[in-house]
Amino acid sequence: MKLILEFDDEGDISSCFMADRPRQVGKSSVPTPWRGEFADYTLLEGGMRMPRYGKFRWELPDGPFVYWEGEVTGVSTA
Repeated sequence: MKLILEFDDEGDISSCFMADRPRQVGKSSVPTPWRGEFADYTLLEGGMRMPRYGKFRWELPDGPFVYWEGEVTGVSTA
C-alpha cells in the first residue's frame, strides 16, 4: 500500500490517496481506492499550519461514498 500526498501552491497538503486501502465488506477486507481532502488552512501559534476542514471517502464503482466530513471548531495546545 502506498499513500500519495498532493500539495497546493502554498505547500499545504490538499489531498491524500491510496489505490488499495483495505475496506471492510462483511467479514472480508477489500482493497478499495480511498481519498482524503483538506482545506481552509489556518496558522496556529508557533507557526504550524493546520487544515480546518477535512473529508474522507471511498471511490466505489457506483460513485464516491463519503464516510467522514468535518470542520475543526477549536484547538487546544495544553
